[in-house]
Amino acid sequence: MFQTFKAGGCRPQRGTASRALRLALFATALLGSAAIPFHMGMVAYAQNAQGSILGHVVDSTGAVIPGAQVTVTNLSTNVKVVLPTNGNGDYVVPQLNPGPYTITVEASGFSAASSTQLTLEVDQKLRQDFKLSVGSAASTVTVSADTQMLHTDDTTIGQVMDDKLIQALPVNGRDFTNLMLTNVGTNITPGGSGTDWSFHGLNNTYMEVSADGAQAQTTSYSVDGIYDADFFFSVPINIPNELSVQEFKMMNGMYGAQYGSGVSQVNVAIKSGTNQLHGAAYEALEANWLEPDNAYQAAENAATGSTSSTSPDFHQHQFGGTLSGPLVIPHVYDGRNKTFWFGSYDQGLYTKVNSPSTDFVPTAAELSGDFSAYPFPIYDPETTVTNTAYNSSAAQSPTNSPVIRKQFANNQIPANRIDAVSAAIAKYFDAENISSCSESSHILSGCDNYSANTKTTKNTGVGTARIDQYIGADDHVFLTANVGNLSQTSTSIRFGQGGQVYTRPKLFGGTWNHTFNSNLMNQATLGYSRDHFLSGTNTAYGANLSEDVGLANTASNPATYDLPTMSVFNYQGFGGGEPTTYADNIYQGVDTVTWLHGRHTFNFGVDYRRVQLYEFDNYDGTGSLTFNGEFTSAVPGYAGDALASSGAYSSTAAYQGNALADMLLGDWSGASGPPPIATDDYILWGNNWNLFFQDDWRVSDRLTLNAGLRWERPADFHTAHNDGYAFSPSNGGQFVWANCSFTEPILAAGGNSNFLQCGASSTLVPVDNKDFAPRIGFSYRPAGAKEKLVVRGGFGIFYGTYNRYYDGSQYDKDELYNETAATYTSPTGTEEYPTNASGQSLVVSKLWSAPLNADSLFETNGWEFPFNQVNWPKNHTPYDEQWSFDTEYQLTSSLMLDIGYVGDHGLRQPSQDIIGAAAPPKVAGDSCNNLVDASLATGSNAYCASDSNFQPMDERTPYANMPPYLYANINGFQSTYNALQVQLIERMIHGLTYHVNYTYSKTMDLTSGINLVNGEQAQIQNPQHPYQEYGLAASDETHRLVATYAYEVPKDLIHIAHMNWLFAGWTTSGIYQLSSGFPFSILGGVGSDQMAEDYTGRFLANSTYAKNASFKSTLGQAFNTSMYSTPELGRYGNTNKSPERTPYFTNFDASFGKTTHIGERQALLIRIEDFNLGSTWHSSTSLLFPDSTVTDTNFGSLINKTYGNVSLWNPHTLQLTAQYSF
Repeated sequence: MFQTFKAGGCRPQRGTASRALRLALFATALLGSAAIPFHMGMVAYAQNAQGSILGHVVDSTGAVIPGAQVTVTNLSTNVKVVLPTNGNGDYVVPQLNPGPYTITVEASGFSAASSTQLTLEVDQKLRQDFKLSVGSAASTVTVSADTQMLHTDDTTIGQVMDDKLIQALPVNGRDFTNLMLTNVGTNITPGGSGTDWSFHGLNNTYMEVSADGAQAQTTSYSVDGIYDADFFFSVPINIPNELSVQEFKMMNGMYGAQYGSGVSQVNVAIKSGTNQLHGAAYEALEANWLEPDNAYQAAENAATGSTSSTSPDFHQHQFGGTLSGPLVIPHVYDGRNKTFWFGSYDQGLYTKVNSPSTDFVPTAAELSGDFSAYPFPIYDPETTVTNTAYNSSAAQSPTNSPVIRKQFANNQIPANRIDAVSAAIAKYFDAENISSCSESSHILSGCDNYSANTKTTKNTGVGTARIDQYIGADDHVFLTANVGNLSQTSTSIRFGQGGQVYTRPKLFGGTWNHTFNSNLMNQATLGYSRDHFLSGTNTAYGANLSEDVGLANTASNPATYDLPTMSVFNYQGFGGGEPTTYADNIYQGVDTVTWLHGRHTFNFGVDYRRVQLYEFDNYDGTGSLTFNGEFTSAVPGYAGDALASSGAYSSTAAYQGNALADMLLGDWSGASGPPPIATDDYILWGNNWNLFFQDDWRVSDRLTLNAGLRWERPADFHTAHNDGYAFSPSNGGQFVWANCSFTEPILAAGGNSNFLQCGASSTLVPVDNKDFAPRIGFSYRPAGAKEKLVVRGGFGIFYGTYNRYYDGSQYDKDELYNETAATYTSPTGTEEYPTNASGQSLVVSKLWSAPLNADSLFETNGWEFPFNQVNWPKNHTPYDEQWSFDTEYQLTSSLMLDIGYVGDHGLRQPSQDIIGAAAPPKVAGDSCNNLVDASLATGSNAYCASDSNFQPMDERTPYANMPPYLYANINGFQSTYNALQVQLIERMIHGLTYHVNYTYSKTMDLTSGINLVNGEQAQIQNPQHPYQEYGLAASDETHRLVATYAYEVPKDLIHIAHMNWLFAGWTTSGIYQLSSGFPFSILGGVGSDQMAEDYTGRFLANSTYAKNASFKSTLGQAFNTSMYSTPELGRYGNTNKSPERTPYFTNFDASFGKTTHIGERQALLIRIEDFNLGSTWHSSTSLLFPDSTVTDTNFGSLINKTYGNVSLWNPHTLQLTAQYSF
């Protein structure tokens, strides 16, 4: 609201297929229509955590064999699927859980054939062809599975990671999302709002990921087919523990039409139970005694005399386990081969005791009103009389004070004069515990009389469960649940200023796979996911402290509960509730029909979600009070000045009064009341519809064509009461409200009609109805390549997501605009006490005044209207056009090489653009053009009225009725990406697994995300000519190499009797990253914004572009700073968004351990994990960025020059882990 400057089978008999198809279509329509009245809906894709096995059966001459019986068996559950090949000799078995499989093919007159070493991955189309030989059916020929790693029937770009590798790799916080960066084509986006406004528990190394050039916020997440991405910041909601993940697949692009609402997809499959009882239990430990001492703290101690610990105490424990198996109730139910269950739980505990912090607190005597130990007099404001000799033209001084006051007797405030509310608030001061620091010593030397350790604690718990039920041969139902509670609390040395963050995710869903016949299947999914996030003070949801101390008209939302922000000059402060809390409730319904017809596999269906979003924040939510001593001073103009300098009292100290004395009297020097309701408060509802059709056409046994079309209708977000306003660029710019009953009375009271138009749609911005996303691709296996080569390519359009946190505030409840906090005029200190507009006393005990009617806000001039954010009326859903061409070659049965090209063109990319910004003035360097309106050319600016170069901003703005600082959430910009991508993937062989990915790419854009992206200014510099700053994206890493590996010494490697236990089982694993540095902006350090009034941070520097061949980069000067300068006042800088690049990025996480096998089914793993092995600062994206503001004294430096290279201290982290499994 008041945002102050601040995205198969054989042919059936006649009639059977048509009836079954009609039934499936009816089921699809029924699910879609039923979702409407029950609001059970959701988004745009049948996210699938399963896979398919398909193949082609021929005889020794190459002739197809129709009607051959194919049996596919899951080796973990012994669940079988039996079906015949169709008239073309093809078979397709969809909707299979990931895992190990065997396939047997039998046909009359031929020997049986089988393939026994198949591994099906998430969303994989695994091809296994068979060539049968004439012979006895009793004999079986084993067929090689040498090509199972090839993607022979789709064009999806991405990578799968299975549970064994996930568990083997060193993963911080056991959070699988860290592994997204190991995927080919992924780059780091340094910073980003997703890292600031999400909480990953014990994982403190989470980074935003750009896949194939798309913005990080366009990634979509699903768990067992249930949508799981937060709408506010596009981050994952539920993050199952790594032991519960069977596999996860990141699809960067070029996937089928059944997926959407995100340019890249992260698809997580939860483990299923098997026919055997399996389980695991683990604990991982981190502690300060495993870490090196903090060298930077040691340097700071040496420089400042501090005694802060270089190894503060901390402990982190992460423990949990899993258990799974068949559902067997003795003598009651035997669920082997049909009913399976899985459960896991993960608990994390973290405690860190920080180095002591110090502060100066009032003494007990002072809190009672006794300031006799205070070295200077305090004066009684009730004795205030006007000094008739005061010369207002001269500076205030002891001989020229505007008031005359008498000192309190004995420097003591009588008890009956102490304000009751102030006294109640004062109880929250801490008690002194350092006796050696007196008031005089504090003033002269800066010592403190209070010391305490602060503490940070984390408590995380996540439980995951799944049940699979096979009902006959035709039905498979599975249910998934994930529930978590992750929190962090940080105490502060100042009451009410400690912080807490928590997220409480939930996910529940069920999927029913039904086979009508060998040609027709249906998958129906219902799901619900929820997130509740809070970032606020640790007093939130406790007692209403402001009300408890006696303040009136306090904030009513429990998230805001705290004391006012108290600033008491020369003493400890406290209080200040400013929460942000939001919640997603996402109801999902998806139905997908799979129809096998000849050489075609058709997938079509509906995907719907019903979404509720709630957001509440309250900046300065409890109000604020400032005390500077002016009411107990002899010279009010001295209040707040320094009391001492260089170890001696200042000449003004004796006349400055005492801020604490003012507080006890209730006499504030500044006050800001709490917003009556909130800064933002809204609840949105929206329906998101998606329809899709996909045809995978096996043109021949070597060529497959994939063609699909997806239609997405994004959520039509609106409130239940038609709250909010839209922006119209017509007629000089106008606000158009959705609810006319809100605007009519304000207009009648004299409101400015430009801000009070009505009749906007309840959605405020038109909803897209034409978001069609075609995809087409091919996969071809050349005849002369011995079935080991696949050539793939394709083109597709993929609609993305974007952060709704920013545009959601336009839907704030209209009632927020009906009231505003009472305003408080700051006193001059010459009064007896603060007063209201009527001259009545307004001491602390009389706060807060009742909220005021806010109609007057709508009577202001356009150039000073306080609402500065709108949604651009022509916003459309962001999307990416993507194309690719690549080759996969199976080097061995377990080793595959993939080399390809990927291109991406992003359109309608989201950003925040200052649409009200004025054009630059005709003449640069004239400070008069800092003024927004000609009426401000008065007083000290009166000379501007006669300045011939004077052009106030409101005469240069594109919208005459709007302020120049008006900005819009706008989806209107473009990006490009071109890359060479290489993958070398080795599945487990002789105990070794590895992935090596290399990407050579270039990404360019105008903005890489909304807010908080490292190295990028928050707003576009020149809204009139934005593409003048088009440059390398924040995520552009020209070269990026990622290698992951896991190795365990096999049992039979050493053939020495009784010695295998010693040599076998030693393990090591690691993740190595090496990439080019990150592009970043050079900021101009402009002091005044003559185009938009208050966004100086967006100005880029000027550059001479003169290269200096002799320049050598150092830590103190990372780039040639002499090239850059501050642009002239009233002009934009001439550089693009990213003329410089940081030093390279690298990181190596490794583990070393030993697995001891106990019998055939039990194992004990002991290992040590080393995160940032080598302790390099190149692994920290924050340390890589030098100071990039031209006017800073540290401009161009990577280091704090006071402490030198040690300021880049970035130590490794060790973790000890023990895990027992059976």
